[in-house]
Amino acid sequence: MKKPVPDPPSLHLIKTVETDVPSCPEHPPLFSVRAGISAEDTLVHALLYLRCARTTVLEAVQYASKEGRGFVWSTQHSVEMAMALLDALLDGIEAVSAIAGCLHRWQGQRPQVRTVHALGSPTSQIPPP
Repeated sequence: MKKPVPDPPSLHLIKTVETDVPSCPEHPPLFSVRAGISAEDTLVHALLYLRCARTTVLEAVQYASKEGRGFVWSTQHSVEMAMALLDALLDGIEAVSAIAGCLHRWQGQRPQVRTVHALGSPTSQIPPP
C-alpha cells in the first residue's frame, strides 16, 4: 500500500541554507546564517537566543510604562512558548538518539545466527564460531 504522505527526512540529514539576517532596510544585510549547519545545532542556538530574549524582556518590563507592559508581557509569553517548543523538540531528538544508541549496542552484542543445511536433516540454527 502506498502512503499518501511520505515520511519526513531524518533530522540528521537536514542542514541550513545560507540566509541573510535582515536588520536595516536602508542597507544590505550585515549578517547571515551559514549554510551546512545541522538541524540539531541550529535548534540549540535558537533556544539560546530565545533565552537571551527572555532575560532582556524581564529587564525591559521594569522600565516599560504602565501602558506598554502588556506588550512586553505578550512578548515574554511568545518567547516562552517558542522556547517550550524547541525544548520539547530537542528532548525528542535526544530520546530518539538514546533509543537508537541502545538498539545499536544491543544489536552489536547479540550473536549472529546462521542457517546450516546438513544432508538429510532439517535446517538448524547455530551461532557462528
